[in-house]
Parts: sequence; C-alpha cells; structure tokens
Amino acid sequence: KNVFYKEEKGEQQENLKNKIALIEYAESLKDTEDWDMATNAMKKVQADWKNIGHVPRKFSDDIWKRFKTACNYYFDRYHQQKNSLNKEQQAIVDAKKILLATKDAKLQHIVRASSDVVFYDTMRIRKELQ
Repeated sequence: KNVFYKEEKGEQQENLKNKIALIEYAESLKDTEDWDMATNAMKKVQADWKNIGHVPRKFSDDIWKRFKTACNYYFDRYHQQKNSLNKEQQAIVDAKKILLATKDAKLQHIVRASSDVVFYDTMRIRKELQ
C-alpha cells in the first residue's frame, strides 16, 4: 500500500509541475495581439490541461482558478476584438449599400430624363414632318 501511495503522490506532484507550467504559458499569452498563434496555442494548452492527471487536492482549486482566469481573460479579449471587427465590417457593408442605392437612384433619374428627352425630340420631329 505504502509504495502505491508514494507513487501516486509523486505522480500528482509531477502533474502539479506540468499544470503550473501550462498556467505560466497561458498567462504569457493572455495579452498578445497575435490572435491566430495565441488562439491555437491557448486551445492546445486547454487540451493539454485535460490530459494531465490529478494534482494534490490542496492545490487543485487554486491552480484551476488561475488557469481559468488566464484563459477567460484571453478569450474575452479575443471575442471583443472579433466583435469590433464585425461591427466595422457591417458599417462598411451598410455604407456600400447606401452608396449603391444613391447611385441606382441617380441612374434611374438619368434614364428617365433621357427617355423624356428622346420622347420630346421624337414628338418634335413628327410635328415637323407633318
């Protein structure tokens, strides 16, 4: 029994070291602006976290909170940045729609005006021919 528990404790200590290393890496990425690299790295860190086994119970909650805080901080910034880009893109699309509608209205006005000119010219020529 004693050997089993010593091995289990040693494994949990190793798991604790690995999880702390992941936390430090996640914390180092949380303020980056390289969104593609950091997002892939954070997803890998999260997957690695799941694959590491249990840690000593007295450290479990503290390291989980620290890890979760780093991940949430990064992904909150990431989503905020994506949402601001989407708003900018939507504003551009809306501006283009307004521009196209304005151009379309002007074009229709020109076509009507030229149709009226052609009609009146045709009527004038007919009168002259009679």
